[in-house]
Amino acid sequence: MKKLNILQSLSFLGFLFIVKPVFSQNNSPADSPDSLISLELNEVIFTGKKIKSNVFNAAESISILNSKSLSLNSQRNTPELLNETPGVFIQKTNHGGGSAFLRGLTGNQVLYLMDGIRINNSITRYGPNQYLNTIDRFSIDRMEIVRGSGSVLFGSDAIGGVINILSINPDIKQQKAFSGKISTRIGSNHLEESLNGRISYKNKESWLTSGITTRSFGDLIGGKNTKLQHPSGYDELCYDIKTNIQINKRHTIQGLLQYVHQKDVPVYHKYILENFALNKMDPQKRSLAYLSYTYNPEKGFIQNIKFTPNFQQVLESRWSKKNNSNLTTIENDTVEIFGILTEFNTFKNLGGWKWTGSHGFDLYHDKVNSNRVQMSDNNAPIFKRGLYPDDATQLSYAFFTNHHIEKNKFQVTLGNRIQFLSLQIPIDNGQIINIQPKAWVGNLYVSQAILPKLKLIYGINTGFRAPNIDDLGSLGIVDFRYEIPNYDLKPEKSTQIQIGYKWNGPKFNWETYTYYNRLKDIVVRKKKGNEIIDGYPVHIKENAENGYIMGMETNFQYILGKSLQMSGSLTYTYGQNTSKNEPIRRIPPLFGYVNLQYQKDKYWARLFFQLAGKQQRLAAGDISDNRIGPLGTPGWSVINISNGFNFKKMDINITLQNVLDKDYKFHGSGINSVGRSLIFGFSWSI
Repeated sequence: MKKLNILQSLSFLGFLFIVKPVFSQNNSPADSPDSLISLELNEVIFTGKKIKSNVFNAAESISILNSKSLSLNSQRNTPELLNETPGVFIQKTNHGGGSAFLRGLTGNQVLYLMDGIRINNSITRYGPNQYLNTIDRFSIDRMEIVRGSGSVLFGSDAIGGVINILSINPDIKQQKAFSGKISTRIGSNHLEESLNGRISYKNKESWLTSGITTRSFGDLIGGKNTKLQHPSGYDELCYDIKTNIQINKRHTIQGLLQYVHQKDVPVYHKYILENFALNKMDPQKRSLAYLSYTYNPEKGFIQNIKFTPNFQQVLESRWSKKNNSNLTTIENDTVEIFGILTEFNTFKNLGGWKWTGSHGFDLYHDKVNSNRVQMSDNNAPIFKRGLYPDDATQLSYAFFTNHHIEKNKFQVTLGNRIQFLSLQIPIDNGQIINIQPKAWVGNLYVSQAILPKLKLIYGINTGFRAPNIDDLGSLGIVDFRYEIPNYDLKPEKSTQIQIGYKWNGPKFNWETYTYYNRLKDIVVRKKKGNEIIDGYPVHIKENAENGYIMGMETNFQYILGKSLQMSGSLTYTYGQNTSKNEPIRRIPPLFGYVNLQYQKDKYWARLFFQLAGKQQRLAAGDISDNRIGPLGTPGWSVINISNGFNFKKMDINITLQNVLDKDYKFHGSGINSVGRSLIFGFSWSI
């Protein structure tokens, strides 16, 4: 251990030696749009209030991955991009997955959005899932992460937070009507082979951009003791088309079409720990289309009105077969989602008080088709009920209003949402179970600038997660248990209090939040006595537990010179199940990172040091989870080094991942993280 610590220190000092000359520079940070040196608290964001503002003025705890950050991020897919974001912990059940933890929560307790449209749907399940990985990283312009409840603006599931992924736009510096770009990533030992092509058209009034991506991931190679993890590789095909038509200064139309197709995605730990000869998702598909119309009045109380109808389709097929068995099971689940978003923003100046508001109505209608096929040697296939009731539907609609009032150094944000749901679930005898939960939530934030650069923030908000079709109607094997339906569930509820501060100087910013989140009526799986079906213990979901999660998040950015920036983050989370007097499941350990970023002319370099403490404070469910076990997860630290060059229209970058070939995994993951490897990236602008 001592030897490894010395090696880490030498790697760190080596990087400082490379960039040492910039410490002697006294120039201010580069203001050019090409500069990679910037302070996040000055970034303009949308997600926190559905109104454009900068991060410093937002009361919420918000992080940004902008296009500059993404261009330097060497991570492989969308979930892994978030490894370089304060307060976000990524659990990977398999190489084709990746589930974000925000303030100790994940799965259907964290909300994913694409351009403000819900990715979560009626079968988004409890615990880690793979849906974040169905977003092509090459189609992303920026990501905005809100830690803490976002239920007032975005509805159900946003108890832990919201991740809003904004789709790509053409380069604002583009001069030609037509332009193109080809990008590729190649990993050592067949870890990755990715190719993306994009073409864009732009004139004064409108633009269009379209991209296609093909990716092949080989089996993931772990650290020095794990090495090849077979089977874990998979293939992916994605495309997207986005357009923006500026009819005139008051009328705008925007449209988007996205499609992702992943095939042969193995669930690695099922092969290693659960005696499966076959366990994979094939295919995993997601498509999204929307057409958005925005009207900007020339003057008046209403600033803009936006109307966005949208449609999504999600398909997941799961294949499984045990060792020494001739029975193969295929489960097919399809969800079709139609949505409507209607929003308008307001502004009024009342005696020196600035009053801005965001108000609207949203509606989503989901229809689920589900079936199960069992095939055995030389026998006809047998069709059975799927994991979910076939033709089940879920209708959700809500009204919300959020107000932001400020004068001088004082700001208040106050909002409410009322949400209605109607679920219709067919059961075996032809009857339909009709369930109609509802929820009413609110928020209140107060912030006071006690110094020009220092702002104190106090907030309280309530959140909820309504039971969905996955909660109410699951019937079959999920992870290491057999689930049966329960039609008598009510929404999970949360009440969160947070206190924080933001310091925003010309070369340094720093923010820290502490929070306490009280959880009530948590939906959990409870074992039904000693019942066994298909060799698995039987469980049923119930609103059976209460608890709390509290923690601290701190992060900073420091511009050390014209060409050098340092940033870092540290997150601590503590969760307690008060109903069972034990920890809440899957609570992340202490984790964080330090990132050094250097740019000089056309050359840039980065050193990324990431760490996590050990997690041995476990719930009974963690101990019985074969991905964790009674010993918990050891702590770890890794170093990645990246550098790149720009030659006119070409960009070249090389990343050395896990320099010391550490053997490690994120707490709760079913597969170890990548070992020492090289990633080569190349892009050519046409």
